[in-house]
Amino acid sequence: MLKLIIDNTYLGQTCRFKCDLFDDITEQCSIRKTNRIDDPETLCSCKYFIPKGWSETEKNYLQNNKLEQLQDGCNLDYKLYPEEPLEESKRDDAIWYKSLCGKYGCWIINHSSKKFFAVSNLSNGFVSGKGRRVYKSPFPLHDHKAPLVIASKVAWYVNEEGYGKYVLLNNGEIVNFSN
Repeated sequence: MLKLIIDNTYLGQTCRFKCDLFDDITEQCSIRKTNRIDDPETLCSCKYFIPKGWSETEKNYLQNNKLEQLQDGCNLDYKLYPEEPLEESKRDDAIWYKSLCGKYGCWIINHSSKKFFAVSNLSNGFVSGKGRRVYKSPFPLHDHKAPLVIASKVAWYVNEEGYGKYVLLNNGEIVNFSN
C-alpha cells in the first residue's frame, strides 16, 4: 500500500495562506486561473497579490497605484531574508536593518536631527495622537509582520522629531501605512 506524504512546512508563503484574493470555498484565486496556488513562486510573481489582513486603505493603494511587481520567473532567494534584503530600496538615505531577535528586517530612513538617542521602555514611547505603533526610536521595536514577498519594501521611517513608524517603499518613494 502506498501512502502520500506531503511536506506542508513551505506552504506559509503561498496564495492559499497569504493572499486576500484566494477563495477558500473554491480553493482558487479569484482573479487568476492557476493550479499552482501552493507554489511560493506563484505568490512571488503575482501582480494581483494583496496581503491578508491589510486595511482597505492599503489594499486600495495596491490596486490604484500598481506597486512595482516582481516579474514571472521570480528567482529571489528567500533564505537570505532577514540577513539581507531581497531587493534594493532605490534610496540613498536607506540602510538595511536586521532585528536583534533575527526574525525580521527592514530599511531604516532617519530624517531626525538626532541620529542616535536613548530608547526608553516601549510602552512609554507611545505618543497619544501619533498612532499605536509610532514612537521615538531610531529603529523598530516591533515586527512589521509583512509577507515575505514585500518584506524588503518595508522601511522604518524616523521623522524630524525622532518619531518612527513603518512605511512601504514603492520604487524608492515613501508610502504611509494607515495607523
